[in-house]
Amino acid sequence: MMRTDREELERLLGSFITTESLSTTGINQCCNDIKDVLNNIFHDFKCMNVIYTENIDHEFFGCRIYPSFKAYSNSIDIVTGKKEPLPFETYQLELDGKLFTGPVIFQPREIACLICNDINNVTGIKPINGFLDALNHILCELDDVLDFHAIDKCPELFLFVLNETIRYMTSVFCQNSYNELCGFPCAYTFSDSEADQELFNQACQKVQTLNPEINAENPSKFSCAYLLLEWYLKVYHTIDKDRYTVTLLKKSSSYSGSCLFKNKVKQIVNSLDNTFWNYIDTFAVEESSKPGFFAKIKLDGLKSIEDDLYEYKMRIRNVETQDDALLLMRQINNRMAILDEYLLENDDLPDRDRKRWETLFEKYSKLREELSEKSVYNRKMYGLFVDYNALQQMSNNNTTMNTYY
Repeated sequence: MMRTDREELERLLGSFITTESLSTTGINQCCNDIKDVLNNIFHDFKCMNVIYTENIDHEFFGCRIYPSFKAYSNSIDIVTGKKEPLPFETYQLELDGKLFTGPVIFQPREIACLICNDINNVTGIKPINGFLDALNHILCELDDVLDFHAIDKCPELFLFVLNETIRYMTSVFCQNSYNELCGFPCAYTFSDSEADQELFNQACQKVQTLNPEINAENPSKFSCAYLLLEWYLKVYHTIDKDRYTVTLLKKSSSYSGSCLFKNKVKQIVNSLDNTFWNYIDTFAVEESSKPGFFAKIKLDGLKSIEDDLYEYKMRIRNVETQDDALLLMRQINNRMAILDEYLLENDDLPDRDRKRWETLFEKYSKLREELSEKSVYNRKMYGLFVDYNALQQMSNNNTTMNTYY
C-alpha cells in the first residue's frame, strides 16, 4: 500500500526518534527526503533546505522557517510600494533536536502537525501584509518615514528582521495571546480535520512545557512580535558607525541554539564590519583632506613630548642600571630628533611657537647631558664574587680574613 505524503513525512520524522544515533550521512539523507516530501505537500512554496540541529545546551526553538523571495529587490520593492505584496517563493527549514530527543516526548504525527502548520502560516500574502502593517504602525508612532538608503547599508539585517518578525507572528513556537492581534491566532490552519486540530492542541501543550515564555499562565513573559522591528527602526540609520549593534547581535547568537539563526547573524556581522570600516576609511580621507589636518597631528605629538619631559626628569633621578640608562637615552634622542625635524621643516613658525619648541629642545639636551654623567652600574658586574683559590690558601695556612661591617 502506497503511503501518502503526510504519512511519509511522519515516517521520516520518526526516524530521528526511533534511531538512537543516525550517522551524518543518514541525517543528511533524511533531511533531503523531508525536503522532497514537503515540496510535494506545498507545491507553490519551495523548500530549499532542511537542517537538523542537535540542540543540547540552549533553549528550545522547535522549528525555524526562513522564507524568502528569489530576488532581494522584491522585498525592497514591496516595502517601498513599487510592487504589490507577493507571497514568499522559497524557504529554509531547521528542526530542533529537542523535538525528537528532549525531555518532552513528541509523536511523529504531532511534529508533522506543528511543522506543516508553521509552513502553511507563511504561505500567501498574509504574512507580508502583517509585516507591512506592523512597519507602518511603528513608523506612525515614531513620526518617521522609512530611509531606503539606510536600509541599503546592510540589507542582510533588514531581511533578518523581516524573517524574525514574521516568525514571531506566525510560528506556534513563538505564539501567545498577543499574536491574535497580528491576525495569527494559535489555531491549526493546515486542515479542517477535527482529529488534526485535537492533535495540534495536544502538541501545543507540550511546546508550552518546553518553552514557558509562551505559556498563557505567565503573561509577563509574553514575547512581542514587533520588538525586533521597533529596535531596527531606531538603529538602522547609524549601523555603519555604531559598533553596539554588532555587540548585541553577537550576544543574541550566543544564546540561540539555532544554526540557521547563528549563520544569518554571522552574515550580518560580516556585512556590518565591512560597512563600518568603509565608513572609517571614508571619514579618514575626508578629514585628512581638510586644511591643517596633518599639522594638527604633528602638533598633538609635540604636546605629548612636552608632557613627557617631567616624567623623564623623575626617571633619570631614579635610574640605577646601565640598561635602563641606555633605554632612556634612546627615548630622549628620539624626541630631540622629532623636535629638530619640526623646527627645520617649519621656517614660517611664529616666533612665540619657535621659542617654545627650541626651549623644549634645550631642556631635553640638558636631560641627556645629566643622564650621561650619572653613575650607573653594569648589571653583568653586579653581585658577590668569591676567589676560591684565596680561600683554599687561607685554609691551608690557618689564617682568617678580616671582615668589616
